[in-house]
Amino acid sequence: MAQKPSLGYAFHPPAVAWMIAISELFLSPFFGLHSEAVVRFPAALSSGFILWLVLDWLKFNYREKNRHFYRTVGLILSFFGFFGLSWMVVPDIPLFLGLTLAFVSTYRACEGGFRSRDWVFLVGGVFLALLGKFSGVLVGVSAIVCIARWGVRGKRRFLILAVLLGMALASLPTLVWNSQHEWGSLLYQIRDRHGGSWSGIRYLRFWATQLALAGPFVIVSFLSFILSMFKKTKSDRLVLFGLAWALPPATVFLLQPFYADFKPHWALVVWWPVLLVLVQQSQKKAQKWIKAQLIYGLGFGAVLLFICHFPILGWLGVHPKNDVTNDLFGWKAAASELEENREPLPEVLVGSRYQTAGQAAFNFPKRKVTFLPRDRKEFDEWPDLKVSHTLGPQPVSLNQEVLFVSDSRYSAEPDFKNAKCEKLFRSPKKRFSLSVGWIDIWRCRPS
Repeated sequence: MAQKPSLGYAFHPPAVAWMIAISELFLSPFFGLHSEAVVRFPAALSSGFILWLVLDWLKFNYREKNRHFYRTVGLILSFFGFFGLSWMVVPDIPLFLGLTLAFVSTYRACEGGFRSRDWVFLVGGVFLALLGKFSGVLVGVSAIVCIARWGVRGKRRFLILAVLLGMALASLPTLVWNSQHEWGSLLYQIRDRHGGSWSGIRYLRFWATQLALAGPFVIVSFLSFILSMFKKTKSDRLVLFGLAWALPPATVFLLQPFYADFKPHWALVVWWPVLLVLVQQSQKKAQKWIKAQLIYGLGFGAVLLFICHFPILGWLGVHPKNDVTNDLFGWKAAASELEENREPLPEVLVGSRYQTAGQAAFNFPKRKVTFLPRDRKEFDEWPDLKVSHTLGPQPVSLNQEVLFVSDSRYSAEPDFKNAKCEKLFRSPKKRFSLSVGWIDIWRCRPS
C-alpha cells in the first residue's frame, strides 16, 4: 500500500501507509526499497516518541528530578502487549501515538500549564488517531469529555474547537476515498466487523488473551477504578481522567468478542490509559504491585521477542499454524528458489489473499505482483496488470499465463476460470531445522 499512497484503503484509514511511504522516500536510497528496517522505522520512531511523551508528562506533575527513572521506564515498557510488538507495522501504531499526544495535551489543558506546542499535540493527536483507525474517533470523544468537565475556564471552547478541527481534518481523506469506493471500508468496519454469533467460549478466550497481553495488574486496576466511582468518598480526579479515555473504547472492544470475532490487540487502547494512571501513581510511593508488574511485563515481553526469533512454540509441540511468527519466515528462500529456475517463467505473480500477495510483493522484487480476485474496495490497492478479464470479486478468467502463490496458512489452490494450473514447486519453511510450513508456487495458463 505504501508503494501507492492513497486517501484511504480497503480496511483502514491511510496513516500507517503514509508513514511507511515517507520512510521509504527518505531512507530507501540508503537501505533499498525492500528493506525491513526502512518499513519498520516509523513504528520504532513512534514507540520511542510515545515513551518520551509519557516521561515528559510525568515531569509536568513531579517537577523534581525523577529518582525512579529506570523503574518508571521499565513500568511503561512493561506494557509489552504494545511495546513488545511495536516493531510490527500496523494501524495501531499511529492510533497509539495519536492517543498519547491527545492524552498528555488534554491533561495539561485540564491541570494548567498548557503550552503553545500542546495545541499542535492536541490537534495532531486527534488527527493521527482517527487517521490511523476508525476507532480513533473515540480519542476525540474522550478529549472533549475531559475538556468540558475539567478544562481551564475561558479556554474550553477553543480547546474543543481544536479537537473538532483535528477530527474534521482526519475525516476528509476517509470520506473522499469512501465516496469513490461505495463506502467500502466504513461499511466493513461498522457492519461486517461486528457481524457474527454469540459465543461464551470465544468471550472467555478473549479475556484469557487480555490477561496475558495487558497483565492481570492492569485489568484488576481498571475494575477497581470503575468500582471507585460508586464509593461515597470522592473519586481521585486522575482516576476519573483515565477512565474518560478507557471507557469509550471499552464499550466496543470489551463487548464485541461476545458477539463477533476479535483480534487480541484491539483492546490494548482500553488498557493503555489505565497503565498511564498507574505509572503516575507509582511516582508518589513504591508499591508492591510495581515489582510484580515489572517482572511480569518485562519477563513476558522478553519471551515474546524470543518467540519471534526462535521457534520456541514449535519446540514445545504447538502446531505451526498456531504460531503466527512462522509467517515471517521462508519467503526469501522461496523467492531465491523461483529465480534459480532455468525455465522461462511468467513475470506476473498472483496471490488470492492480500497477506500472501503482500508477502510476495515485498520478497519477490523481480516479479510484478497483484491480488486476484478482489472486491470493489480493493480494486485500487493493487496494480491491474491486465492478466485477467475482470478483477473480481468472483473468480476471474485469465487472458495470459501467470504464477500463483499460496502458503501453509492460506493454502487454497488457484481457482481461475478456464485455466490449467500445475504446481512448480513447494518451498518448505524452516526454522532451526524445524519444519513450520511451506510456500507453493503454481504456473497457470488460460485454456
